[in-house]
Amino acid sequence: AGNIQADAFNASVRITNTIFEISLGAFVVSSFVPIFSEYIQNKDFKGAEKFSNTFLNIIIIVTAAISVLGVIFSTQVISFFAQGFTAETQALASDILKILFPSVIFISVAYIMVGILQSLGKFVVPALISTVSNLAIIGYLIIFKMSYGIIGIAIVFLIAWGTQVVVQIPSMVKKKYSYRPYIDFKNEGLRKLLKLAPSVLISTSYQPILGLIGLTFASNVIGVTSILEYSNTLYLVTIGLMISAVTNVLLPKLSRLSTANAHEEFSGVLRKAISAIIVIVTPVMTVVILYSNQIISCLYRSDRFSETDVSNVAPALSCYAIGMLAYAIIEISNKSFYAKKKTFVTIFAPLVAIAVDVALILIITKIYGIAGWTIAISVAIATITLAIIMLFFVQRENKFINRNFIIIFGRTVIAEGLALAVVFGLKTIGAYRAISNGIISLFGGATGGLGMMAKLSTATELAVFALMFLAIYAVIAMALVKFKVKKII
Repeated sequence: AGNIQADAFNASVRITNTIFEISLGAFVVSSFVPIFSEYIQNKDFKGAEKFSNTFLNIIIIVTAAISVLGVIFSTQVISFFAQGFTAETQALASDILKILFPSVIFISVAYIMVGILQSLGKFVVPALISTVSNLAIIGYLIIFKMSYGIIGIAIVFLIAWGTQVVVQIPSMVKKKYSYRPYIDFKNEGLRKLLKLAPSVLISTSYQPILGLIGLTFASNVIGVTSILEYSNTLYLVTIGLMISAVTNVLLPKLSRLSTANAHEEFSGVLRKAISAIIVIVTPVMTVVILYSNQIISCLYRSDRFSETDVSNVAPALSCYAIGMLAYAIIEISNKSFYAKKKTFVTIFAPLVAIAVDVALILIITKIYGIAGWTIAISVAIATITLAIIMLFFVQRENKFINRNFIIIFGRTVIAEGLALAVVFGLKTIGAYRAISNGIISLFGGATGGLGMMAKLSTATELAVFALMFLAIYAVIAMALVKFKVKKII
């Protein structure tokens, strides 16, 4: 994890992904999709097509310009964001960045196509595009391994992102979507989108901006850039999987309630969403914090990823995970402000969080040095700070916190504490180890040597703890929270 090639590649991927997330990701999730869906709901299919074509063509032009500039000034971009890299690492990162920058065009177009297809009721293909691109990368690694070095990996990444566009074209044709190369700057939908642009950009870009800030500091020590990329990617994937089901349906629902001036129902839905997130996220957050070493070992440990790498990445993952619940609360809070078109807080609060992150990194790294965990804990504290600010203003606006909400939160904490006590109690008396040994002895014969046995042992330890803890938590939580959940809606 801690070599020059890994740092150069991870820095380049981080920069291109951040540019995408800042320039387009927020627009599609929080602006484009609701406006496009509004056209569809009103049966104005021609208007939806005109709006989407205008937006798509603007984004193609903008991302193409960004890509050209990125390729031309790749050296300067790397020098700015990764100032601590050696000349050799900067040169390699610059070459990789030249290859990856055009991916911003592919990712942007693919993202818009996903929004269009989902709004038109087509969900299967959009859900599979990441699988297709990942299979392309995996296939390359199986066939060619590292025959063409890190440059070959960068090229296959670019091709893989291109496949995300290609695989959606048949579905677009099947839905009779008609692409036209024109732009109408007077389009009403475009005007609505641009009004939301500043608040949406700032509120949803704070996380990738924190990533770039972390990269700037991490580049001063070889290996730290890769540590952050491994841990942060896993953290974001984990939290994304947990909250996507709630957040994907929340904005349209809250928007309808806000339009109908159904204030009490709006608060009730918001209360239910945050309560659900608390109940779902807190136990998973606990597992990740306590067992980050085993998680990293199971997912990454190999001949190229040593025990030292595991011991470096795991603390960073634990520190990121401390902000997991806060991250989820921020996502829901943002949706409530978007729905009411009140955006001051979504602009102001993230700027405070970014300032807190920079200040903490300067202080903590001065005391403990630049490491994955010192940057990750700064991000976590900044995220928690942002969540507290957002909750304050959401409560002032919606009065969603009531007695039953507080009871659910308290009982969730109690359920988690009791579950941990039971699991560690079983571990103390040997039951925990007996279950693990039984599983290892059952499957151990099928493994291929000491390395596989060690990995099986780690995976078993993680699985036994996670399953026991989550199962006991679920039983206790159902008993304590069951009747209160009905009242909170």
